[in-house]
Amino acid sequence: MKKFFVKLPYPIAGLMLAYAALGNLLEASLGANVKLICGAISALLLILILTKMLVLPESIKNTFNILPIASVMTTLPMGMMLLSVYIKPYSGIVAMILWSVGFVINLLILIGFSIKYLFPWKIENVFASYFVTYVGIVVASVTAKAFHMEAIGVGAFLFGLISYFILIPIVVTRYMKHPISKDPLKPLIIIFAAPANLLVVGYISLGLTWSSGLLTLLWGLGLLTTLFSWYQLVRLARLDFYPSYSAYTFPLIIGAIATMRYYNLMKVGGGNIEWIRYIGSVQMAIGALAVLYVTIRYFLFLRQE
Repeated sequence: MKKFFVKLPYPIAGLMLAYAALGNLLEASLGANVKLICGAISALLLILILTKMLVLPESIKNTFNILPIASVMTTLPMGMMLLSVYIKPYSGIVAMILWSVGFVINLLILIGFSIKYLFPWKIENVFASYFVTYVGIVVASVTAKAFHMEAIGVGAFLFGLISYFILIPIVVTRYMKHPISKDPLKPLIIIFAAPANLLVVGYISLGLTWSSGLLTLLWGLGLLTTLFSWYQLVRLARLDFYPSYSAYTFPLIIGAIATMRYYNLMKVGGGNIEWIRYIGSVQMAIGALAVLYVTIRYFLFLRQE
């Protein structure tokens, strides 16, 4: 059993996060049972990750010393915050504890990562996964209303929004001037699709009415980066399996959620916007297939001797 946990990679937290988001995405079209199945898979992955931390506590520090993996470690608390909403109907106290612990862990990882890796500054050390570290906390905005934590949600949204616009030119410059050559790191480029879409979902979930122009800008950026990520998926199709495959999941799922939430908000104002729903349906199908594909690849990887 210990051998299994040695092999279990922490980036699988990205798949755990994706399943928690996928359940919310599919509920409207496929029903509550599908959401519960996705939630159960996400919870199982969370339990496996936490068990590894208990069985192999030294693995936490060892993993955090690897910059690309450290930069996606916030997917664990992000997933915890999403899962807390699944638990709320059954136990509000447990859900609140899980959400609070997830939020605090997210903050601690963000601060620890900044102290360890931002100084001295080297653009070669920047990856698209920096969006996960600094914008991922917007998941608190997506879930805050369920726990009457809107003030924290707004703060998390503003931090993520500012971080996103600071990081865009930095991350783009890094990939243009210093292209990624190592195959295990190439899937991280798909994360470009996540931050703008996450901000859209956070904005709508909080019920903000600050600026329809800002919301449309974020949705447009989210759609453009999603299209870019689809193109990259085709280019990366022949790569061998790496734990970084997790990057193929949540960014595509949150993109579909953003489009469907944006559509539902915009249709209230009338107008011919059915094309947005069609785009969302395509995003949903591609995202769900990506999650299924990565799940299969992880299963095959973990069962190998």
